[in-house]
Amino acid sequence: MLETRHPEWNPIHLLHAFQRVGYHPETALLDIADNSVSAQATNVAISVEAENQKGGRGRPKAILKSFTIVDNGFGMDVVGLDNALSLGSSPQAYHEYTLSKFGMGLKSAAASLGRRLEIITRPKTELSKVYKAVLDSEKISSEYFYNLVDPTSDDLALLTSVAGKGSGTAIRITELLQESLPRASEIIEKLNQRAGLIYYYYLQGLVPYAGKLSLTINGEEVKPFDPLFVAAIDAASSDLNENTWDGLETKWIQQPQKIQLDTKGSTFAEVTITQLPHPPSVGRVGQMTQAECREHYMIGAGNYGFFVYRNHRLISWADS
Repeated sequence: MLETRHPEWNPIHLLHAFQRVGYHPETALLDIADNSVSAQATNVAISVEAENQKGGRGRPKAILKSFTIVDNGFGMDVVGLDNALSLGSSPQAYHEYTLSKFGMGLKSAAASLGRRLEIITRPKTELSKVYKAVLDSEKISSEYFYNLVDPTSDDLALLTSVAGKGSGTAIRITELLQESLPRASEIIEKLNQRAGLIYYYYLQGLVPYAGKLSLTINGEEVKPFDPLFVAAIDAASSDLNENTWDGLETKWIQQPQKIQLDTKGSTFAEVTITQLPHPPSVGRVGQMTQAECREHYMIGAGNYGFFVYRNHRLISWADS
């Protein structure tokens, strides 16, 4: 080895790259909310805020103003904030039930939405203290940094709205990338479509190591959604027989079965397969229209395939 070279790196270019990674806004917001789930939160509130701006003729235009995610998880101290805002957080900071791999999720998700990220947090180990961190990509050039500042009364009110006087964290994203974001109503609609399915097991209280989750989007409670509709299968029902099935009800193709994934017998997957009702058959007998059947059971292009859950959160939607 003749020499060791240390080429320059530019953090602002890296943050700008995060802004263009192709995140859908609902995916970015739910990725950030997953940090709340990892922090053992039982209450999470996501808000998409818009304001009407007058300009020219016609009705005022709704302009996105901010995104917030607030929880009652265990919060962060200064060391936790350092790790959360590091570009490549230490894997030692994550427990076995997290989905984090590379320590880039919060930064990349937030950067895809806006230029300013604020974290207001009260750690479980220090309930008398509230910290506020601000990461403003517009102020970063050759040196990567964030600022610790005093939280305002509005910051404290935001945190208290979900966490009360206990531990928790509020994430606020502002200075939004208006040119790349859809309308607020579209983001809210897609959040509602996906959140109930992604956190189905948490919303049902079926996760053995976590409490039942309450999740709201702009104040509306998210309902759990099982894409297999297992609860709709009659307990006395037999498995699907394609020669006698009338197409009117959900049937088992494969009842829940564990599959060993490693040679040591320490890693397993559980496979469940169901057949959903056949919309033309349902429409023919008048239970509901074909369109209602497709909407109710989420039958349509892009929804056929394997729904893969890891640590009780959906990580792959209708994979073929």
